[in-house]
Amino acid sequence: MAFNGTVLAAFIVAAVAALIHVYVFALESFLWTTDMARGIFGTSHAYAETTRGLALNQGFYNLFLAVGLAA
Repeated sequence: MAFNGTVLAAFIVAAVAALIHVYVFALESFLWTTDMARGIFGTSHAYAETTRGLALNQGFYNLFLAVGLAA
């Protein structure tokens, strides 16, 4: 199978999208209550503590999207 420019571009875009989803997974699953994540998402400390479980769930959703893109 010969790779033309369009196929290569599609692989690159999919790889970048997967990396972004992994980054968001880390933010939502492990770093949700840190100052960095709260600054990125614009949340207060109280809100971040209250929604920690919801963010963990959303983080794993993003991880599964990344795995699907990689597959």
